[in-house]
Amino acid sequence: MPELPEVERARRLAEEFVVGKKIVECTAADDTIVIENVPPPTLEKALLNKTVVASKRKGKNAWWILDSPPHPTFHLGMAGSFRIKGGPTAHYKTQKRTDDDWPPRWCKLLVKMDDGTEFAFTDTRRFGRIRLLPDPENLPPISLLGFDPLLEMLSLDEFGVRLRGRSGTVKGVLLDQAFAAGIGNWIADEVLYQAAVHPATRVGALTDDEVAAVHGKLEEVIQVACATNADSAKFPESWLFHFRWEKGSSKGGAPKDFFGRTITFLTVATRTSAVVPSVQGSPRVGEKEKKEQKGKGKGKGKSKKPDTEDGNEAKEDGVETEGEEAPQGPQKEKAGGRKRKRPEEEGEADGLSQDANGASGGGRKKRGRKAAVPEAGEEETKADDEGDAQSSPGGKKRRKNPPTSPAGNGKRGKKKTAAVEEKETTDTTREVILVEDSPAPEKKKGKKKPEQHPARGKAKDATKVRKETKDKSQANEKQKERKAAKTKASKTAATE
Repeated sequence: MPELPEVERARRLAEEFVVGKKIVECTAADDTIVIENVPPPTLEKALLNKTVVASKRKGKNAWWILDSPPHPTFHLGMAGSFRIKGGPTAHYKTQKRTDDDWPPRWCKLLVKMDDGTEFAFTDTRRFGRIRLLPDPENLPPISLLGFDPLLEMLSLDEFGVRLRGRSGTVKGVLLDQAFAAGIGNWIADEVLYQAAVHPATRVGALTDDEVAAVHGKLEEVIQVACATNADSAKFPESWLFHFRWEKGSSKGGAPKDFFGRTITFLTVATRTSAVVPSVQGSPRVGEKEKKEQKGKGKGKGKSKKPDTEDGNEAKEDGVETEGEEAPQGPQKEKAGGRKRKRPEEEGEADGLSQDANGASGGGRKKRGRKAAVPEAGEEETKADDEGDAQSSPGGKKRRKNPPTSPAGNGKRGKKKTAAVEEKETTDTTREVILVEDSPAPEKKKGKKKPEQHPARGKAKDATKVRKETKDKSQANEKQKERKAAKTKASKTAATE
């Protein structure tokens, strides 16, 4: 993508061949992607018979000041270029001039001046933009840009304050057009290489010397590149620029820099980055980031989800929290179910299970207590005491897998009554009760399937289930498409 030096070359080209001249002919291509928010005929009418007063630039945006508004603005995108018929061309290093035919191929705007000079804006990939704005410098997207390193380089102190006020990797901050306008991938790599700073180092980990090095090298690289009019053949031979393009093409192994040091490639801030580890070292994390990471680690496993603006972090913590909390309920229920020491407790537990089943998780009526009360006065008092203990919150946790059919309730109720009568007859009936109750889980397990599906008509229709699944899948796909569109729009805005 053309960066600050290449766009400055385009500005100078227009200043030399277009400024001070009157537009007598204008032809705009029928391309509503490149020519943004204005019909091509309207653009032609707005430029015709206007005199170009000045050619300006900020960051990667260039614009002309006409003798009256609106004024045309240009963003070169990935492959945009300015061309003059029979004259020089302002284009990116990796672009090649395919032919000398005029008008050139992929021409989006063709302008003829009153002295016969012809200007063309071309864009092979259609990422460039032409806009009409009444006041370009004070309207988006230009008004949203950060400082221009060539026109308004910050002092070291101000640069340090702004840099440390950001978060993320140092390369990610440099690429942010709202921080510094015009810095692209190759400039960021060159600056950090010469400053001996790893691009993935967090800004919070930078030392004062490293901040000063980045500031100084940024100013130097921009000045030198613009002094050569963005002619890469005239860049200093020791620059990483000359060797960073050899990724995957070096026959002798990994590419080397001018001094024979190995160049590696990694992705930083979503961009491929050329790094010389022997010079730039390893990425570092600041104390602030370390504390944040420790805080996130401590927060995992807690039942309360962390307060965070990052949806992904909240989701991850939520999953882990559920994974640890979920086993606690069943574990307590199992522990309660095994404490079957007395027949009275057996009866109370059975009664509570029946109540939970009949109410389907709603109101909890203690019908188990009434069914477990024996007729004898002494035993009745004891059973009441035992029932009060079982009706406590701990007793409620012993309700495990209650049956869902009335038939199941009847059988368990009879079994409980038989246990109470057996207890009244002799003290040794406790063992009998346990023996009689032990087969209950098997019977319950065998009748589990019909109890869960008491009526055939209540089962979900398979076709309906498939339809619901399909609808959910389509909704998820649409949501992903919307997210992808938003991400693409944000990247385009950041690039500009």
